[in-house]
Amino acid sequence: PGSPLQAHAVVLRPDRDEIVVLLAHALAGIPLLPLHPALPEADAQRLADSAAARRVSVRQCLEPGPLAPACWPAVQPDDDLFWVPTSGSSGPPRLARLTHRAVLAAASALTERLPFGASDRWILTLPLSHVGGLSVVVRCLCATRPIVLVPRFAEAAVWTAIVRDGGTRLSAVPAIAHRLLADAAHAADLARLNLVMLGGQAAHVEGDNDDPGE
Repeated sequence: PGSPLQAHAVVLRPDRDEIVVLLAHALAGIPLLPLHPALPEADAQRLADSAAARRVSVRQCLEPGPLAPACWPAVQPDDDLFWVPTSGSSGPPRLARLTHRAVLAAASALTERLPFGASDRWILTLPLSHVGGLSVVVRCLCATRPIVLVPRFAEAAVWTAIVRDGGTRLSAVPAIAHRLLADAAHAADLARLNLVMLGGQAAHVEGDNDDPGE
C-alpha cells in the first residue's frame, strides 16, 4: 500500500472546515496525517518528519490550488488514506497506515451491525487525530447521515448537540460518559441517545472494587 503523493500533516479539530479538508485529501489521493491540536509543536514536527509528510494548515488547504479535480490521480483501494499516530503507551508514537479499502470496510461492517435509523445523527466530539473520530466521519459519509460537530468539548455542548441539534449517537471515552451519566438534571436528555460507543480505555463497571472511593 502507498500513494504517489506526499502525505500532509494537518492539525484537525472536529469542525466544519476540518471535515472539508479531510474529505478533500481522500478525494485527491493525498495521505493525511492528522495531528491533535494539543500536541506540542516539537512532537508534531517529529511525527511529520517520521512520515516525510508536509506540514500544512487548514487555511492553506482551503486556499484555491493549481490542480482541478479532473487532474487528480485515480485513487486506488490500497492507497493510503490516513496515517494515524498510535497512543505511544509502549514507547514513542508510531504511525499506523490505513488504506481506503480498510477504512471503508471497517465503516461498512459496523454500520451493517448497527444500522442507522432514518433520524440518526452522530455527535462528533472525539479528536480527528485518532481512529475514533475519523471513524465517525467515515461511517456517516458511507451511510449518508448527518454529523453533529462539537469542535471544543464541554458537557454543555454535548447537551446542546442532543437537544437542539438532534444528535442520537455518541462516541466518547469512558470518563466523559460517566460525567454525562452523573448529570441528573439531564437524565431525560441523555435518554434521547440510542447508541453510546465507548473506546480509548476500559470502562469502569459499577460494582468494581478497583476504586473504593467511587
